[in-house]
Amino acid sequence: MFTASTMYFTANGRVVYAFSRDGAMLGSRWWRQLSPRTQQPVAGVWLMAALSFLIGSPAVFVRQVCWGLHS
Repeated sequence: MFTASTMYFTANGRVVYAFSRDGAMLGSRWWRQLSPRTQQPVAGVWLMAALSFLIGSPAVFVRQVCWGLHS
């Protein structure tokens, strides 16, 4: 599960970088920056982590969503 989540964040961070590089996203100037040390789109990875948390948090806190996902 941890490995799948890590790959998800990394892959989607690269998608955010690609869209930002082409100017297709809001705030593209900030999202297209690469880390000087690793040359990875760290801001894009954090964006996807935050969005995943926001989208996934109702499944943890709302009982009906939990039952709907597991049934």
